[in-house]
This record gives sequence, C-alpha cells and structure tokens, in this order.
Amino acid sequence: MKKLVLGIFLLGIIVFGRSGEVGKKDIGETNGYCQNGVILKKWEIERGDFSPITKARVKYEVCVLDGLRYRNIIAELEGRDDFQNSELRNYIQIVDSPTTVDYDKRILYLRIWN
Repeated sequence: MKKLVLGIFLLGIIVFGRSGEVGKKDIGETNGYCQNGVILKKWEIERGDFSPITKARVKYEVCVLDGLRYRNIIAELEGRDDFQNSELRNYIQIVDSPTTVDYDKRILYLRIWN
C-alpha cells in the first residue's frame, strides 16, 4: 500500500510539477537588444487610412531585456514601419517596448515603434 501511494505521489510530481515559469507573463516596458537572428516569417497588416503594421517572427541567438538574457528564443516583433531584413538579422534595439513572454512556447512578444 505504501509503495502504491508513493508511486502515485511521484507520478503526480512528474506530470504536474514544472520548474520555473509557465504560461504567459506581461513584463511591462523593457529596454535591450536582440542579435544574430533568422527570419522565420514577415507580414503586413493593412489598417485602411492608417499606416500598415509590420509583423515579423525572428529566432534570435540572444536577446537581452532589462539585464535578462534569453538564448535561442523566438521574438514576434510588431512595428509601424517596414522592418529591413538586415536589421532583423543583425541587431535590433528595443526601447520602452511593451513585452510579454510566453514561457511554454519560448516566444517574446515585442512592440517596436520604429
């Protein structure tokens, strides 16, 4: 009986216990940079009379936001103007960007006001 209870307890820890953060977390306005990226997808959203919004999904080797280093993470960027492909691949500066982190999918959601 004790082995059965211990087995159920250990199985519960393995199935339901997760170390670190889970889910989405809004971390507010951040500053930093991302560099050495690979563009996965880039698209524009038309907004009628307003300037279009450009979105890009880029996998970066490193992103540093407010001193926290994220390695091999996907960043989904949103901006008012068109992103240059070389800018997305090499180095992008992040200044006062509203940021959300999805720890399950390893995605940073950043708004870049370029």
